Amino acid sequence: MRNEIKLQTTTKWTKSTYCSSGGCVEVAAGPDFVAMRDGKRPEDGVLQLSRSDWRGFLEAIQAGDFTR
Repeated sequence: MRNEIKLQTTTKWTKSTYCSSGGCVEVAAGPDFVAMRDGKRPEDGVLQLSRSDWRGFLEAIQAGDFTR
């Protein structure tokens, strides 16, 4: 069974200061996880990563692994 972390209603979601359209990814950090959701459709769910997986995700972005 997967260990799911429950987000509190007081969880602070943030988005990039570069986001002007409102269609950006929102991020919330907890003590041992980072969560992401679609800013336009937050009711669609949350993707939660461990902090080490989050670091790997950011490193992959910086390395250009997700460019077209």
